[in-house]
Amino acid sequence: DVPGLCDRLDSCGFPVTLLHGDLHPGNAIGVEGGHRLIDWSDASIGHPLFDLHMVDDTSEPRRTELERSYLEKWGDRISRDDGEMATSLARVLRPLHHGVSYQVIAEGLETPGELDFAHEFLIQAAAALRSAQAL
Repeated sequence: DVPGLCDRLDSCGFPVTLLHGDLHPGNAIGVEGGHRLIDWSDASIGHPLFDLHMVDDTSEPRRTELERSYLEKWGDRISRDDGEMATSLARVLRPLHHGVSYQVIAEGLETPGELDFAHEFLIQAAAALRSAQAL
């Protein structure tokens, strides 16, 4: 029930936001006074937890620690329970978002196979949807 999972994620109260789309340490550079994100070629608008796909391959307890750290920044807008529910739902829906995103990116290239990662994300999405039955 993908539409139902999307509705539940939406009900957690996060606003749609600008997503980097390829957020990982290699796309952040240190500058005086902080960091800057580079390589915005995969940017889109969507659920802010969709930008955390890099943590999906991180083992526990580090993954939970990273997700909680990110959720803390939303603490004044999102309750802890809604944040935890959204995190679980986003783990399932995130690969679908990135699968569609990469399909669109690949179709816009002269050589589409160059960035054809959509199938990898869809394999992850299928596994995540199978595990989502407990949600």
